[in-house]
Amino acid sequence: MEKIKLKVIKDSNGGFVLFREGFPRDFHTHLANKNGCDLVQMYIHKNKLPNSRWLRMSCQRLLTEEEYSNLREGKCTYHNVGGGKALKYRK
Repeated sequence: MEKIKLKVIKDSNGGFVLFREGFPRDFHTHLANKNGCDLVQMYIHKNKLPNSRWLRMSCQRLLTEEEYSNLREGKCTYHNVGGGKALKYRK
């Protein structure tokens, strides 16, 4: 997959606009903060589909239909709440 060039611009309303360089102005998305821009860029460059709905919509607005359909779904992970310690049973 070719490296996708994205550019961040501060919006006059205090938000940010993330757009794709070399494409028409339709390939842009508005985000509330810089962290959202960084998350969208990270997911696109890692070729992964975000879990949250608003990040998915942002990715969809920046990518072509073919590129968006090629994004991989994230893996389900298991977090051991017990900290990985083995349980000891009394005999």
